[in-house]
Amino acid sequence: SSSLGGTVQTALGAVLSADLAGWTVRLVGLLVVATVVLVVARSPGFARDPWPGCAAAFAAYLTVTPWFLPWHLIGLLALAAVTASARLRAAAFVFSGTAPLTASFGGSWWGRWIQTVLRYGAPALAWVTTGARRETGRRAERSRPPRRW
Repeated sequence: SSSLGGTVQTALGAVLSADLAGWTVRLVGLLVVATVVLVVARSPGFARDPWPGCAAAFAAYLTVTPWFLPWHLIGLLALAAVTASARLRAAAFVFSGTAPLTASFGGSWWGRWIQTVLRYGAPALAWVTTGARRETGRRAERSRPPRRW
């Protein structure tokens, strides 16, 4: 697979057996998703609104799974558009643009790594930088409700 997990599995396959590399990636991916689910489920706001946590768990799955295909993003985009934080929304929207990117240069190992960095680096950068900027200047006035005549 050309996913992040698939790229790591291919790299581990050079050092470990193919089966052991596959199981290692699956186990680490399962631990990452389980950790996100546990942290989100224990957060104070989860009982009030579980959907942002579901979006976070879905994003974690898409990040670590070795079976990713670009159309798997549809669920995350729907959740992110209406429930996720600004950071997750930005990362999901950027990932929807970079996920179908193909730049493996003939399937070479360095080409796969470049492709992986391009696909996953831009969403990671969006995650890190969104919300980090403080707004300066005047805020726009809120629109007034329409008056009835």
